Amino acid sequence: MALGGRTIAEWQEVMSSEEFCEWIAYYEMNPFGPKRDDYQAALIAKTIAQVNAPKGKVFKLDDFMLSFKTRAAQEDRKMSGDQVLSFFRGMQQPGA
Repeated sequence: MALGGRTIAEWQEVMSSEEFCEWIAYYEMNPFGPKRDDYQAALIAKTIAQVNAPKGKVFKLDDFMLSFKTRAAQEDRKMSGDQVLSFFRGMQQPGA
């Protein structure tokens, strides 16, 4: 497993435990990495959807967060074609 272009063994050779603890503290204050990237992308998607949604429609951040659930759980959430069309029709601007 490589992190930042180095293996864990290589990092252990070049990074002191003090520096590692500093990185942990930094991450606690300012998270980074794929999970944070997914959060930021979801926040942007939610904002765009919300400004284009009809009055009264409120989106939650969880509506846009990536989910890595089991296939059975994903099957339960699939929308029918009619549901998808209804969703997008509800987002049309008045008079469009």
